[in-house]
Amino acid sequence: MKNRIPFYVSSSFILFLLIAFASCKKINEPTELGTDLIPPIDNINTFADTLTVETYNEEFSALSDTINTVGPSAIHYLGQINNDPLFGTTKASIFLELKPPAAKYYFEDHDVISIDSVVLVLNYRDLYGDSTIEQQVTVSEIAQSANFTADSLYKIRRPEFTTVPGQLGVKNFLPKTLNDSVFGYRESAANQLRIRLDNSFGQRLLNQDSTGAYASDSAFRKFFKGFAIKPSGGSGNAVMGFSLADTNTKLSIYYNYVKGSKKDTSMRNFYFNTTTGANANIVTRDYTSGEIKSHLSTGTPDQLGYIQNTPGTYVRVKIPGLANLSNRVIHRAELIVQQVADNPATDGLFTAPTYMFLEAKTDTDPTKDAYKAIPYDLSFNSDGSLNLTELGAVAIKSFDGNGRSISLWRLNLSRYVQNIVNKRETVTDFRISSPYATKFTVGQGSNPLIATPLINPTSTKYRVRVGGGNHPTQPMRLRIVYSNIP
Repeated sequence: MKNRIPFYVSSSFILFLLIAFASCKKINEPTELGTDLIPPIDNINTFADTLTVETYNEEFSALSDTINTVGPSAIHYLGQINNDPLFGTTKASIFLELKPPAAKYYFEDHDVISIDSVVLVLNYRDLYGDSTIEQQVTVSEIAQSANFTADSLYKIRRPEFTTVPGQLGVKNFLPKTLNDSVFGYRESAANQLRIRLDNSFGQRLLNQDSTGAYASDSAFRKFFKGFAIKPSGGSGNAVMGFSLADTNTKLSIYYNYVKGSKKDTSMRNFYFNTTTGANANIVTRDYTSGEIKSHLSTGTPDQLGYIQNTPGTYVRVKIPGLANLSNRVIHRAELIVQQVADNPATDGLFTAPTYMFLEAKTDTDPTKDAYKAIPYDLSFNSDGSLNLTELGAVAIKSFDGNGRSISLWRLNLSRYVQNIVNKRETVTDFRISSPYATKFTVGQGSNPLIATPLINPTSTKYRVRVGGGNHPTQPMRLRIVYSNIP
Protein backbone atom coordinates (compact mmCIF):
# COMPACT_ATOMS: atom_id res chain seq x y z
CA MET A 1 0.00 0.00 0.00
CA LYS A 2 2.84 2.36 0.79
CA ASN A 3 4.06 1.96 -2.75
CA ARG A 4 0.66 2.36 -4.33
CA ILE A 5 -0.37 5.65 -2.69
CA PRO A 6 2.29 7.79 -4.43
CA PHE A 7 1.39 6.14 -7.74
CA TYR A 8 -2.28 7.12 -7.43
CA VAL A 9 -1.40 10.67 -6.36
CA SER A 10 1.07 11.02 -9.19
CA SER A 11 -1.33 9.56 -11.74
CA SER A 12 -4.12 11.87 -10.67
CA PHE A 13 -1.84 14.88 -10.88
CA ILE A 14 -0.59 13.92 -14.33
CA LEU A 15 -4.15 13.23 -15.50
CA PHE A 16 -5.19 16.67 -14.21
CA LEU A 17 -2.36 18.35 -16.09
CA LEU A 18 -3.16 16.49 -19.29
CA ILE A 19 -6.82 17.48 -19.09
CA ALA A 20 -5.92 21.09 -18.33
CA PHE A 21 -3.39 21.16 -21.17
CA ALA A 22 -5.86 19.64 -23.63
CA SER A 23 -8.58 22.07 -22.56
CA CYS A 24 -6.29 25.02 -23.13
CA LYS A 25 -5.73 23.90 -26.68
CA LYS A 26 -9.46 23.81 -27.28
CA ILE A 27 -11.06 26.15 -24.79
CA ASN A 28 -9.75 28.10 -21.85
CA GLU A 29 -12.34 27.65 -19.10
CA PRO A 30 -11.23 30.59 -16.91
CA THR A 31 -11.32 32.89 -19.93
CA GLU A 32 -14.72 31.62 -21.01
CA LEU A 33 -16.18 31.88 -17.52
CA GLY A 34 -14.64 35.19 -16.52
CA THR A 35 -11.45 36.57 -15.03
CA ASP A 36 -12.82 36.21 -11.51
CA LEU A 37 -12.60 32.40 -11.93
CA ILE A 38 -8.95 32.32 -12.99
CA PRO A 39 -6.95 30.31 -10.39
CA PRO A 40 -5.44 32.52 -7.69
CA ILE A 41 -1.77 33.36 -8.12
CA ASP A 42 0.10 31.62 -5.31
CA ASN A 43 3.61 31.34 -6.83
CA ILE A 44 3.46 27.60 -6.16
CA ASN A 45 0.95 26.29 -8.69
CA THR A 46 -0.13 29.43 -10.51
CA PHE A 47 2.11 32.29 -11.57
CA ALA A 48 1.82 35.67 -13.26
CA ASP A 49 4.27 37.28 -15.65
CA THR A 50 4.22 40.70 -17.27
CA LEU A 51 5.88 41.03 -20.66
CA THR A 52 7.00 44.43 -21.89
CA VAL A 53 5.90 45.58 -25.32
CA GLU A 54 7.06 48.02 -27.98
CA THR A 55 4.52 50.34 -29.60
CA TYR A 56 4.62 52.23 -32.91
CA ASN A 57 2.07 54.67 -34.33
CA GLU A 58 0.87 54.11 -37.90
CA GLU A 59 -1.76 55.63 -40.19
CA PHE A 60 -4.18 53.44 -42.10
CA SER A 61 -4.03 53.75 -45.86
CA ALA A 62 -6.76 52.85 -48.35
CA LEU A 63 -4.94 49.55 -48.87
CA SER A 64 -4.19 48.66 -45.25
CA ASP A 65 -7.68 49.49 -43.94
CA THR A 66 -9.85 46.39 -44.30
CA ILE A 67 -13.16 48.26 -44.39
CA ASN A 68 -13.27 51.93 -45.37
CA THR A 69 -16.61 52.28 -47.11
CA VAL A 70 -19.91 53.47 -45.68
CA GLY A 71 -23.03 51.72 -46.97
CA PRO A 72 -26.36 53.42 -47.79
CA SER A 73 -27.98 52.47 -44.48
CA ALA A 74 -25.08 53.64 -42.30
CA ILE A 75 -24.83 56.99 -40.57
CA HIS A 76 -23.12 59.56 -42.82
CA TYR A 77 -21.13 62.39 -41.23
CA LEU A 78 -21.00 66.04 -42.23
CA GLY A 79 -19.07 68.97 -40.80
CA GLN A 80 -15.59 69.89 -39.70
CA ILE A 81 -13.42 69.56 -36.62
CA ASN A 82 -10.95 72.43 -36.70
CA ASN A 83 -9.30 72.07 -33.30
CA ASP A 84 -8.62 68.64 -31.89
CA PRO A 85 -5.29 69.20 -30.08
CA LEU A 86 -4.39 65.51 -30.30
CA PHE A 87 -5.56 64.58 -33.82
CA GLY A 88 -5.73 67.84 -35.77
CA THR A 89 -8.62 68.43 -38.16
CA THR A 90 -11.40 66.44 -39.83
CA LYS A 91 -13.58 67.36 -42.80
CA ALA A 92 -16.63 65.23 -43.67
CA SER A 93 -18.82 65.63 -46.78
CA ILE A 94 -21.93 63.82 -48.00
CA PHE A 95 -22.82 63.04 -51.62
CA LEU A 96 -26.25 61.60 -52.43
CA GLU A 97 -29.11 61.23 -54.87
CA LEU A 98 -32.67 62.16 -53.94
CA LYS A 99 -35.17 61.12 -56.59
CA PRO A 100 -38.90 61.03 -57.37
CA PRO A 101 -40.67 58.13 -55.64
CA ALA A 102 -41.64 56.52 -58.96
CA ALA A 103 -41.10 56.66 -62.69
CA LYS A 104 -43.53 58.51 -64.95
CA TYR A 105 -43.72 61.12 -62.23
CA TYR A 106 -45.51 64.47 -62.65
CA PHE A 107 -46.63 67.49 -60.65
CA GLU A 108 -50.15 68.88 -60.60
CA ASP A 109 -51.53 69.34 -64.09
CA HIS A 110 -52.96 72.79 -63.48
CA ASP A 111 -53.21 76.01 -65.40
CA VAL A 112 -50.30 77.79 -63.71
CA ILE A 113 -47.55 76.33 -61.56
CA SER A 114 -44.61 78.15 -59.93
CA ILE A 115 -42.05 77.47 -57.24
CA ASP A 116 -42.60 78.70 -53.70
CA SER A 117 -39.44 77.20 -52.12
CA VAL A 118 -37.25 74.10 -52.22
CA VAL A 119 -35.56 72.66 -49.12
CA LEU A 120 -32.96 69.91 -48.70
CA VAL A 121 -33.69 68.04 -45.44
CA LEU A 122 -31.28 65.67 -43.66
CA ASN A 123 -32.34 63.46 -40.76
CA TYR A 124 -30.07 64.29 -37.81
CA ARG A 125 -28.94 61.37 -35.61
CA ASP A 126 -25.59 62.06 -33.95
CA LEU A 127 -22.97 64.62 -32.97
CA TYR A 128 -19.29 64.29 -32.13
CA GLY A 129 -17.51 67.38 -30.90
CA ASP A 130 -18.57 70.88 -29.85
CA SER A 131 -22.24 71.64 -30.45
CA THR A 132 -21.90 75.33 -29.54
CA ILE A 133 -19.65 76.47 -32.42
CA GLU A 134 -21.40 77.53 -35.61
CA GLN A 135 -20.99 75.41 -38.74
CA GLN A 136 -21.50 76.36 -42.37
CA VAL A 137 -22.35 73.89 -45.13
CA THR A 138 -22.85 74.42 -48.85
CA VAL A 139 -24.88 72.42 -51.36
CA SER A 140 -23.75 71.99 -54.96
CA GLU A 141 -24.85 69.91 -57.92
CA ILE A 142 -22.70 66.89 -58.82
CA ALA A 143 -21.41 67.22 -62.38
CA GLN A 144 -22.64 64.83 -65.06
CA SER A 145 -19.01 63.94 -65.76
CA ALA A 146 -18.56 62.53 -62.24
CA ASN A 147 -18.41 58.76 -61.84
CA PHE A 148 -21.14 58.70 -59.20
CA THR A 149 -23.43 55.69 -59.52
CA ALA A 150 -25.71 53.61 -57.31
CA ASP A 151 -23.94 50.32 -58.05
CA SER A 152 -20.67 51.39 -56.36
CA LEU A 153 -19.56 51.50 -52.72
CA TYR A 154 -17.19 54.44 -52.48
CA LYS A 155 -14.17 54.61 -50.22
CA ILE A 156 -14.46 56.96 -47.28
CA ARG A 157 -10.97 58.23 -48.18
CA ARG A 158 -11.07 59.29 -51.82
CA PRO A 159 -11.13 62.50 -53.88
CA GLU A 160 -14.39 64.41 -53.82
CA PHE A 161 -16.70 64.20 -56.84
CA THR A 162 -16.62 66.98 -59.40
CA THR A 163 -19.40 69.54 -58.99
CA VAL A 164 -21.08 72.13 -61.20
CA PRO A 165 -19.67 75.64 -60.56
CA GLY A 166 -21.72 77.69 -58.12
CA GLN A 167 -23.90 76.70 -55.20
CA LEU A 168 -27.50 75.66 -54.81
CA GLY A 169 -27.62 76.72 -51.17
CA VAL A 170 -25.71 77.73 -48.02
CA LYS A 171 -26.64 77.12 -44.38
CA ASN A 172 -25.15 78.50 -41.16
CA PHE A 173 -26.34 76.81 -37.96
CA LEU A 174 -25.46 75.77 -34.43
CA PRO A 175 -25.28 71.97 -34.14
CA LYS A 176 -27.04 72.08 -30.76
CA THR A 177 -30.21 73.36 -32.48
CA LEU A 178 -30.58 70.38 -34.82
CA ASN A 179 -32.86 68.51 -32.43
CA ASP A 180 -35.26 71.46 -32.16
CA SER A 181 -38.80 71.00 -33.45
CA VAL A 182 -39.62 72.39 -36.88
CA PHE A 183 -43.12 73.45 -37.88
CA GLY A 184 -43.55 73.88 -41.61
CA TYR A 185 -46.16 73.50 -44.28
CA ARG A 186 -48.17 70.35 -43.43
CA GLU A 187 -45.24 69.14 -41.35
CA SER A 188 -44.15 69.02 -37.72
CA ALA A 189 -40.77 67.36 -37.16
CA ALA A 190 -37.53 67.44 -35.18
CA ASN A 191 -33.94 66.31 -35.70
CA GLN A 192 -33.54 67.92 -39.10
CA LEU A 193 -30.94 69.97 -40.89
CA ARG A 194 -32.94 72.09 -43.36
CA ILE A 195 -31.05 73.86 -46.16
CA ARG A 196 -32.99 76.29 -48.33
CA LEU A 197 -31.96 75.95 -51.97
CA ASP A 198 -32.17 78.47 -54.77
CA ASN A 199 -35.67 78.79 -56.26
CA SER A 200 -34.26 78.53 -59.78
CA PHE A 201 -33.27 74.94 -58.99
CA GLY A 202 -36.81 74.21 -57.79
CA GLN A 203 -38.23 75.72 -60.96
CA ARG A 204 -36.00 73.38 -63.01
CA LEU A 205 -37.68 70.47 -61.24
CA LEU A 206 -41.18 71.86 -61.84
CA ASN A 207 -40.50 72.32 -65.53
CA GLN A 208 -39.99 68.57 -66.05
CA ASP A 209 -42.73 66.00 -66.64
CA SER A 210 -43.29 62.28 -67.18
CA THR A 211 -42.03 62.49 -70.76
CA GLY A 212 -38.77 64.22 -69.76
CA ALA A 213 -36.59 63.86 -66.66
CA TYR A 214 -39.29 61.91 -64.80
CA ALA A 215 -39.75 59.29 -67.50
CA SER A 216 -37.37 56.83 -65.82
CA ASP A 217 -34.67 56.52 -63.21
CA SER A 218 -31.91 56.81 -65.81
CA ALA A 219 -33.57 59.85 -67.40
CA PHE A 220 -33.64 61.65 -64.07
CA ARG A 221 -29.99 60.80 -63.40
CA LYS A 222 -29.04 62.36 -66.73
CA PHE A 223 -31.02 65.44 -65.75
CA PHE A 224 -29.67 65.69 -62.20
CA LYS A 225 -26.72 63.63 -60.85
CA GLY A 226 -27.10 64.43 -57.14
CA PHE A 227 -26.13 66.71 -54.28
CA ALA A 228 -22.70 67.48 -52.84
CA ILE A 229 -23.03 68.72 -49.25
CA LYS A 230 -19.77 70.03 -47.82
CA PRO A 231 -18.54 71.98 -44.80
CA SER A 232 -17.38 75.48 -45.66
CA GLY A 233 -15.66 78.42 -43.99
CA GLY A 234 -13.30 78.28 -41.05
CA SER A 235 -15.74 77.62 -38.23
CA GLY A 236 -16.93 74.40 -36.65
CA ASN A 237 -15.49 71.86 -34.24
CA ALA A 238 -17.78 68.86 -34.67
CA VAL A 239 -19.08 66.33 -37.15
CA MET A 240 -22.78 65.54 -37.29
CA GLY A 241 -24.29 62.19 -38.26
CA PHE A 242 -27.29 61.88 -40.59
CA SER A 243 -29.41 58.94 -41.71
CA LEU A 244 -30.00 58.96 -45.45
CA ALA A 245 -32.35 55.98 -45.30
CA ASP A 246 -34.81 57.71 -42.95
CA THR A 247 -37.85 59.26 -44.63
CA ASN A 248 -36.97 62.52 -42.88
CA THR A 249 -34.11 62.84 -45.36
CA LYS A 250 -35.72 64.31 -48.47
CA LEU A 251 -35.95 67.12 -50.97
CA SER A 252 -39.12 69.07 -50.22
CA ILE A 253 -40.53 71.06 -53.15
CA TYR A 254 -43.17 73.66 -52.27
CA TYR A 255 -45.07 75.18 -55.19
CA ASN A 256 -48.07 77.35 -56.03
CA TYR A 257 -50.72 76.48 -58.56
CA VAL A 258 -53.92 77.82 -59.99
CA LYS A 259 -56.81 75.55 -60.86
CA GLY A 260 -59.55 77.43 -62.52
CA SER A 261 -59.98 80.47 -60.28
CA LYS A 262 -58.56 78.77 -57.18
CA LYS A 263 -55.04 79.48 -55.94
CA ASP A 264 -53.31 77.03 -53.61
CA THR A 265 -49.96 75.65 -52.42
CA SER A 266 -48.79 72.06 -52.43
CA MET A 267 -45.66 70.05 -51.66
CA ARG A 268 -43.90 66.99 -53.07
CA ASN A 269 -40.93 65.07 -51.63
CA PHE A 270 -38.06 63.27 -53.34
CA TYR A 271 -36.35 60.59 -51.20
CA PHE A 272 -33.18 58.53 -50.98
CA ASN A 273 -33.50 54.93 -52.17
CA THR A 274 -31.04 52.55 -50.45
CA THR A 275 -31.07 50.26 -53.51
CA THR A 276 -31.01 52.67 -56.44
CA GLY A 277 -29.59 55.80 -54.82
CA ALA A 278 -25.91 56.68 -55.15
CA ASN A 279 -24.22 57.86 -51.96
CA ALA A 280 -20.80 58.49 -50.47
CA ASN A 281 -19.36 59.82 -47.23
CA ILE A 282 -15.89 61.28 -47.81
CA VAL A 283 -13.83 62.04 -44.70
CA THR A 284 -10.43 63.74 -44.73
CA ARG A 285 -8.03 63.80 -41.78
CA ASP A 286 -5.19 66.29 -41.44
CA TYR A 287 -2.79 65.62 -38.56
CA THR A 288 -0.56 68.65 -39.19
CA SER A 289 -1.90 70.64 -36.23
CA GLY A 290 -2.27 67.67 -33.88
CA GLU A 291 0.03 66.23 -31.24
CA ILE A 292 -0.04 62.94 -33.16
CA LYS A 293 1.96 64.44 -36.05
CA SER A 294 5.36 63.99 -34.39
CA HIS A 295 4.53 60.42 -33.33
CA LEU A 296 3.49 58.90 -36.68
CA SER A 297 5.74 56.41 -38.47
CA THR A 298 8.90 57.37 -36.60
CA GLY A 299 10.29 53.81 -36.56
CA THR A 300 11.15 54.05 -32.86
CA PRO A 301 9.13 52.73 -29.88
CA ASP A 302 6.79 55.42 -28.56
CA GLN A 303 5.62 56.25 -25.04
CA LEU A 304 2.19 57.17 -26.42
CA GLY A 305 -0.20 55.48 -28.82
CA TYR A 306 -2.80 57.29 -30.97
CA ILE A 307 -5.88 55.40 -32.15
CA GLN A 308 -8.61 56.94 -34.33
CA ASN A 309 -11.69 55.40 -35.93
CA THR A 310 -12.04 54.93 -39.70
CA PRO A 311 -10.42 56.63 -41.54
CA GLY A 312 -7.73 56.83 -38.91
CA THR A 313 -4.72 55.42 -37.13
CA TYR A 314 -3.59 52.36 -35.21
CA VAL A 315 -0.84 51.18 -32.88
CA ARG A 316 1.52 48.41 -33.99
CA VAL A 317 2.71 46.27 -31.08
CA LYS A 318 5.76 44.04 -30.71
CA ILE A 319 6.03 41.57 -27.80
CA PRO A 320 9.54 40.07 -28.04
CA GLY A 321 9.15 37.99 -24.85
CA LEU A 322 6.48 35.77 -26.43
CA ALA A 323 9.16 33.86 -28.33
CA ASN A 324 10.83 32.75 -25.10
CA LEU A 325 7.89 31.36 -23.13
CA SER A 326 8.49 27.97 -21.54
CA ASN A 327 6.07 25.07 -21.85
CA ARG A 328 3.06 26.04 -19.71
CA VAL A 329 -0.72 26.12 -19.40
CA ILE A 330 -2.01 29.61 -20.16
CA HIS A 331 -4.96 30.52 -17.96
CA ARG A 332 -5.15 34.11 -19.14
CA ALA A 333 -3.14 36.36 -21.45
CA GLU A 334 -4.35 39.92 -21.85
CA LEU A 335 -2.88 43.02 -23.41
CA ILE A 336 -3.62 45.88 -21.02
CA VAL A 337 -4.23 49.24 -22.72
CA GLN A 338 -4.91 52.44 -20.76
CA GLN A 339 -6.05 55.85 -21.93
CA VAL A 340 -3.67 58.71 -21.15
CA ALA A 341 -6.00 61.57 -20.29
CA ASP A 342 -5.82 64.94 -21.98
CA ASN A 343 -7.56 68.16 -20.95
CA PRO A 344 -10.92 67.07 -19.43
CA ALA A 345 -12.83 69.50 -21.65
CA THR A 346 -11.18 68.13 -24.81
CA ASP A 347 -11.64 64.48 -23.82
CA GLY A 348 -15.28 65.29 -23.09
CA LEU A 349 -15.81 66.57 -26.62
CA PHE A 350 -13.75 63.96 -28.48
CA THR A 351 -14.51 60.79 -26.59
CA ALA A 352 -12.66 57.48 -26.63
CA PRO A 353 -14.08 54.51 -28.54
CA THR A 354 -16.08 51.87 -26.74
CA TYR A 355 -14.55 49.03 -28.75
CA MET A 356 -10.95 48.17 -29.57
CA PHE A 357 -9.89 45.38 -31.91
CA LEU A 358 -6.72 43.31 -31.81
CA GLU A 359 -5.22 41.62 -34.87
CA ALA A 360 -2.04 39.66 -35.62
CA LYS A 361 0.24 40.13 -38.61
CA THR A 362 -0.18 37.37 -41.15
CA ASP A 363 3.58 36.79 -41.45
CA THR A 364 6.92 38.06 -40.22
CA ASP A 365 7.79 39.98 -43.39
CA PRO A 366 8.15 43.64 -42.28
CA THR A 367 7.45 44.88 -45.82
CA LYS A 368 3.90 43.47 -45.77
CA ASP A 369 0.99 45.12 -44.02
CA ALA A 370 -1.57 42.31 -43.81
CA TYR A 371 -3.25 41.40 -40.53
CA LYS A 372 -5.74 38.75 -39.42
CA ALA A 373 -8.23 38.55 -36.59
CA ILE A 374 -6.75 36.79 -33.55
CA PRO A 375 -7.57 33.11 -34.11
CA TYR A 376 -8.84 30.75 -31.38
CA ASP A 377 -10.09 33.56 -29.11
CA LEU A 378 -12.47 35.06 -31.66
CA SER A 379 -15.96 33.66 -32.25
CA PHE A 380 -19.47 34.75 -33.20
CA ASN A 381 -22.47 35.19 -30.93
CA SER A 382 -25.84 33.66 -31.80
CA ASP A 383 -26.95 36.94 -33.43
CA GLY A 384 -23.94 36.96 -35.77
CA SER A 385 -22.00 39.64 -33.89
CA LEU A 386 -18.45 39.12 -32.65
CA ASN A 387 -17.78 38.07 -29.05
CA LEU A 388 -16.31 41.50 -28.28
CA THR A 389 -16.99 41.24 -24.55
CA GLU A 390 -15.06 37.97 -24.23
CA LEU A 391 -12.28 39.46 -26.37
CA GLY A 392 -11.89 42.28 -23.85
CA ALA A 393 -12.66 44.78 -26.61
CA VAL A 394 -15.18 46.70 -24.51
CA ALA A 395 -13.84 49.71 -22.63
CA ILE A 396 -13.74 49.51 -18.83
CA LYS A 397 -14.14 52.74 -16.92
CA SER A 398 -11.16 53.33 -14.64
CA PHE A 399 -9.05 56.11 -13.10
CA ASP A 400 -5.44 57.11 -13.58
CA GLY A 401 -2.96 58.00 -10.83
CA ASN A 402 -4.32 61.54 -10.67
CA GLY A 403 -7.90 60.41 -10.18
CA ARG A 404 -8.97 61.32 -13.72
CA SER A 405 -11.55 59.12 -15.42
CA ILE A 406 -10.09 57.03 -18.25
CA SER A 407 -10.97 54.06 -20.45
CA LEU A 408 -9.09 50.78 -20.09
CA TRP A 409 -9.09 47.67 -22.26
CA ARG A 410 -7.95 44.12 -21.41
CA LEU A 411 -7.58 42.52 -24.83
CA ASN A 412 -7.78 38.76 -24.55
CA LEU A 413 -5.38 36.59 -26.55
CA SER A 414 -5.15 33.60 -24.19
CA ARG A 415 -5.68 30.79 -26.69
CA TYR A 416 -3.43 32.47 -29.22
CA VAL A 417 -0.58 32.68 -26.70
CA GLN A 418 -1.20 29.03 -25.78
CA ASN A 419 -0.75 28.11 -29.44
CA ILE A 420 2.48 30.11 -29.56
CA VAL A 421 3.68 28.10 -26.54
CA ASN A 422 2.62 24.92 -28.35
CA LYS A 423 4.59 26.04 -31.46
CA ARG A 424 1.45 26.14 -33.59
CA GLU A 425 1.76 29.88 -34.16
CA THR A 426 4.80 32.05 -34.76
CA VAL A 427 5.38 35.36 -33.03
CA THR A 428 4.45 38.34 -35.22
CA ASP A 429 3.44 41.96 -34.66
CA PHE A 430 -0.02 42.92 -33.46
CA ARG A 431 -2.28 45.81 -34.41
CA ILE A 432 -4.64 47.64 -32.05
CA SER A 433 -7.31 49.80 -33.67
CA SER A 434 -10.88 50.99 -33.19
CA PRO A 435 -12.26 50.48 -36.71
CA TYR A 436 -15.78 50.97 -37.97
CA ALA A 437 -15.72 47.41 -39.29
CA THR A 438 -13.26 44.67 -40.15
CA LYS A 439 -12.94 41.83 -42.63
CA PHE A 440 -11.53 38.34 -42.23
CA THR A 441 -11.85 34.80 -43.58
CA VAL A 442 -14.06 32.25 -41.86
CA GLY A 443 -13.37 28.59 -42.59
CA GLN A 444 -10.86 26.89 -44.85
CA GLY A 445 -10.77 25.23 -48.23
CA SER A 446 -11.43 26.56 -51.71
CA ASN A 447 -14.54 28.59 -50.78
CA PRO A 448 -14.05 30.20 -47.38
CA LEU A 449 -16.55 32.79 -46.17
CA ILE A 450 -15.56 36.43 -45.85
CA ALA A 451 -16.96 38.03 -42.70
CA THR A 452 -17.31 41.82 -42.40
CA PRO A 453 -18.61 42.41 -38.86
CA LEU A 454 -19.04 45.84 -37.32
CA ILE A 455 -16.70 46.74 -34.47
CA ASN A 456 -17.86 50.28 -33.69
CA PRO A 457 -21.40 51.35 -34.67
CA THR A 458 -20.23 54.19 -36.94
CA SER A 459 -17.21 55.53 -38.77
CA THR A 460 -15.50 58.94 -38.32
CA LYS A 461 -16.10 59.53 -34.58
CA TYR A 462 -13.98 58.37 -31.60
CA ARG A 463 -10.27 58.70 -30.92
CA VAL A 464 -7.99 58.07 -27.95
CA ARG A 465 -4.41 58.50 -26.75
CA VAL A 466 -3.06 55.49 -24.82
CA GLY A 467 0.07 54.59 -22.94
CA GLY A 468 2.78 52.97 -25.03
CA GLY A 469 5.10 50.18 -24.01
CA ASN A 470 7.59 52.52 -22.34
CA HIS A 471 5.14 54.99 -20.82
CA PRO A 472 6.41 55.88 -17.30
CA THR A 473 3.09 55.49 -15.43
CA GLN A 474 0.56 53.79 -17.76
CA PRO A 475 2.55 51.33 -19.87
CA MET A 476 0.88 48.95 -22.28
CA ARG A 477 1.85 45.41 -21.27
CA LEU A 478 0.97 41.74 -21.68
CA ARG A 479 -0.08 40.03 -18.45
CA ILE A 480 0.02 36.23 -18.40
CA VAL A 481 -1.43 33.96 -15.71
CA TYR A 482 -0.17 30.40 -16.13
CA SER A 483 0.79 27.07 -14.59
CA ASN A 484 4.06 25.30 -15.34
CA ILE A 485 4.13 21.85 -16.90
CA PRO A 486 6.80 19.63 -15.35
